[in-house]
Amino acid sequence: MRKVISLIAELLIVTAAVFIADYWQQHANVIPRSLIHLPQVDYTVPEFWQILKIFLGIHLVAIVLMQLKAGAWMMSNTKRSINELFLLIATYSISALTVFLATTINFDPDLMAGIGICTVAIVLLIHIISALVKGTSFGSLMAALATALFKRLFSVVGLLVLLLALSPAVMAYFFTKDRDFANIVTQMRINISGFFSADLNYSLVFATGDYRFHQPMLARMAPNDNSTLYVLERSGRILKLPYPYSASTPPEVVMNLQDKVGYVEVENGALGFTFHPEFGKTDSSNSGFLYIYYTDVRDDKQVNRISRFNLGAESTADIIQSETPLLTLNRESNGFHNGGSVEFGPDGFLYIALGEGIHLKERSQAKTLRQGIIRVDVDMQGGETSHPIRKNPINGKSENYYIPNDNPFVGHNDIREEYWAIGLRNPFRISFDQETSELWVGDVGSTKWEEVNRIEKGHNYQFPYAEGFEVNTAKRPASLIGQEAVPIYTYLHTAYDRAVIGGIVYRNGDLSDLTGKYIFADNYSSKLFVMSTDQPRVKSVQEIARASQYAQRGVSSVSQLTNGDVLITTLGRASAATGEVLKLTDKEPVKNTPQVSAEEPVLVSATDAKEIFVTNCSRCHGESGQANGPDSQLLGVNIADFSTAEFQTRRSDDELLKIISNGGGAAGLSPLMPPWKGILDEQEINALIGHIRGLAGTETQPQN
Repeated sequence: MRKVISLIAELLIVTAAVFIADYWQQHANVIPRSLIHLPQVDYTVPEFWQILKIFLGIHLVAIVLMQLKAGAWMMSNTKRSINELFLLIATYSISALTVFLATTINFDPDLMAGIGICTVAIVLLIHIISALVKGTSFGSLMAALATALFKRLFSVVGLLVLLLALSPAVMAYFFTKDRDFANIVTQMRINISGFFSADLNYSLVFATGDYRFHQPMLARMAPNDNSTLYVLERSGRILKLPYPYSASTPPEVVMNLQDKVGYVEVENGALGFTFHPEFGKTDSSNSGFLYIYYTDVRDDKQVNRISRFNLGAESTADIIQSETPLLTLNRESNGFHNGGSVEFGPDGFLYIALGEGIHLKERSQAKTLRQGIIRVDVDMQGGETSHPIRKNPINGKSENYYIPNDNPFVGHNDIREEYWAIGLRNPFRISFDQETSELWVGDVGSTKWEEVNRIEKGHNYQFPYAEGFEVNTAKRPASLIGQEAVPIYTYLHTAYDRAVIGGIVYRNGDLSDLTGKYIFADNYSSKLFVMSTDQPRVKSVQEIARASQYAQRGVSSVSQLTNGDVLITTLGRASAATGEVLKLTDKEPVKNTPQVSAEEPVLVSATDAKEIFVTNCSRCHGESGQANGPDSQLLGVNIADFSTAEFQTRRSDDELLKIISNGGGAAGLSPLMPPWKGILDEQEINALIGHIRGLAGTETQPQN
């Protein structure tokens, strides 16, 4: 009985330490930032419970083994209490290392340090109280405690336990400072979690053999044609190729909008496309129609365009000339948050996803089109089905479509009639469930939350007043237009999971275990996830695969073909054809040729360097490097202003190389500046430094 009571008491100590540390790290830094600058890490509630289970499970085994050797813990016995303390410290260290190396939980150094400190404090406090109750004088107790602690600390076992206790913090430090070490740990975590999880036996294999694309955005089949694949590249090219792929039939460029797209930067470019449901039907006037969403960037002006093109025109030049605009929307010049999907619904209407960036911030949705899903009738049926546009948005022009009469806001004076749902930030990818016709969206968040939403008619998903399940600082009106709604699933926006790519509800394919589940991705980490679709709120998802290209080179779309195959596009480098079209399979990945030949190194031009900067750096530093990017005010840290002579003279090229390669923490700066080594190669980083030097407008040349 004494052993059982002792076991329960020690497990309660561990439980209390975890809960106290969780509260502590939420309200203060457990590890002083003046001592070591570690990143602020958020973990989810399910991750907290998983951490608690890991700690309790490992401590249960260790305590039972200790009891078999030495019996129950006599709390008033100084020598035994010190031995028990070192046992718990060692077990704590093993538990922390297990979380760090064998799970995909966001590792929070503050939480782990807090658990260790609280464990030590509680054990010592219990021993002191127990000894005093037994009648031991305080002075002799402190002397005995110091003696026992000194002997154990400087024994071989004590020193090993001390080193073990420090190892989680040391590994966390190097994880944030050394990209190579981080890559090793990341791969280890993936391998270990994959070993224990049957859901990680899915793979991504090349769907187009050796052929690589220039930043592919989306791959899809046309209606009524199961043997042809169309791939949209970010520059505005659409390529047509046989599917399954045959190297004997090279891809054909069927449309090239590069002259219309202009300069591709930040989140601009050709974003999404779809075919009219009657595409390919020779007896239909819509047989050649394709709809595309692209940004037009030239002369420092940016315009979002949704247009129709006729692929049935006689020549490629005629195809370009066939452009019929639906929306021409002037936007802010920062290039962020366009949205980007165009999808025909089961009802035959066109749904368009618009981001919050394509507007003038002081304008209401009664006058502009932004941050929501709109629904329009491109066939302009009229009558009981739809009616003409009543007025243009103030930020552009709308034409060549009607508005469905059953849109939720028809006749509403405070919002444009095109809207189907509102309150989204950047709904980059949307799709319809083939079976239920439900509309799903991945809504890219700001600096904290990513969302998956099931879109319903007339609902308001509350951005900018709320994000995830948290209230934002934006002043909320007394009442919101539409019915308030919340996400189905959210996840914390970290340095590596930070841009959700909405996917598809899997239906009618060979991967039967995935049927009815929503498959989506993260652009930055290139992870592929699945989640349930039959719950009002999903608290956890399963990672099933990961692409090999990360950050802004990562996943740009997840789509399902009419034959059931799931295709994933990854962007690859901006300066070379390294973008991939991948197929999800439950088989082992196939071998393939290298993306770029070692004998043919890719030169990084000044244009490439600028694109690298605006794509990866301008969210914080601003397009001109003046520390005025859209996220600059949200991070709570000082951001370097590259336009000043003071910065240019203070930082050498070698220092910039170190900061960009290894992250801000490696130079004593904010760890919110992530490391780019392993994501950008050496040539790209050097070219990026050259671009940063050109932002100053000064002839000062710092010395290395």
